[in-house]
Amino acid sequence: MKLLFCDVETTGLNSKEHSIWSLSYLLVEDNKILSKDDYHIRPYKNAEPKALEMSGMTLDEMQVFPTHKEVFEKFSSFLDSTVSKFDKQDKLLFVGYNSKFDEEFVRQWFEDNGDKYYGSYFWSGTVDVMSMCNYALQSIRHKLPDFKLKTLAKLFNVELEEHTSSSDIMATFEIYQELNKNIIPINL
Repeated sequence: MKLLFCDVETTGLNSKEHSIWSLSYLLVEDNKILSKDDYHIRPYKNAEPKALEMSGMTLDEMQVFPTHKEVFEKFSSFLDSTVSKFDKQDKLLFVGYNSKFDEEFVRQWFEDNGDKYYGSYFWSGTVDVMSMCNYALQSIRHKLPDFKLKTLAKLFNVELEEHTSSSDIMATFEIYQELNKNIIPINL
């Protein structure tokens, strides 16, 4: 199984109205990182002031980033080199922390680039590390100050440098590995 750990930073919370400005991924197979990359993308939709504040950047500073079409071509090339989009058995499993949010933005990014074939590259559904943590930590969940990635990274003794897509996805991967230590795989 090929896993694509993916994290995005966006200009807001609505994928139809806002865009990705940073995307990081790790391609993982057999618990080994095979490939990783970080992309910065020039915003091409609305930007919420709060989202920009969290990024620590201004829209003007982001104007030097490549266009979403240029980055999408690179990302598509990576996907084409990783899976055979015509083989129904060869797909990636999308993994993230609060993965539905990230996947929704990536799906919309596909559509914004005129590509309706997201499903050719990815299995349906995602693996949400936040939900995995919810289950694993249910007996102490009420004692935690919040359920942010930063809080859980500290709990799992995982280093989380700063809030960037690159450091977030690495922390998500390490927490995922910790959670999977006690899972027994089912072989069919």
